[in-house]
Amino acid sequence: MLFAASGLPQFDASTFPNVLFWLLVSFGTLYLLVLRSGIPGIQQVLNAREDRILSDRAQARELGEAAEKTRAEYEAQRSAAQAEAQAEIRSAQSEAAKEAAAQLDALTQRLNEDQRRSEAELKAQTQEALKSVSSIATALVETAAPRFGDYDTRKAQALVLQQQEKPQ
Repeated sequence: MLFAASGLPQFDASTFPNVLFWLLVSFGTLYLLVLRSGIPGIQQVLNAREDRILSDRAQARELGEAAEKTRAEYEAQRSAAQAEAQAEIRSAQSEAAKEAAAQLDALTQRLNEDQRRSEAELKAQTQEALKSVSSIATALVETAAPRFGDYDTRKAQALVLQQQEKPQ
């Protein structure tokens, strides 16, 4: 053999059975070592990884459920607060309407009272003006009557008094 003569013993055909034997022994030993120590370690790592993934998924599911529960509680509280605020607003509007009605009633009463007082003052002033007019008319008749001849001033005064007594 060309390679065996050049000093490469691995290519010498007479050593092939011996090399193959030790190759099988070496790979068999390596296989058994990997099978006994390496694979269980790898299997433990894979099992731990799967357990971790399952645990993380369960934890994520629990957290999701807790978040959903928290959101539902928040929505319920927000709805309750909104309903309470609406009730407060309606109550405040009702109170404001009652207060406005009371103020309107008070204002109406005050205006009616002012109107009655003004009407009474106007009536009193009208009566006073009529009395002044009648006294002026009487004085005018007394002054002017003698100029017209024989006119009785008592008749003129009675006529003025009749005019005063007529309802207005």
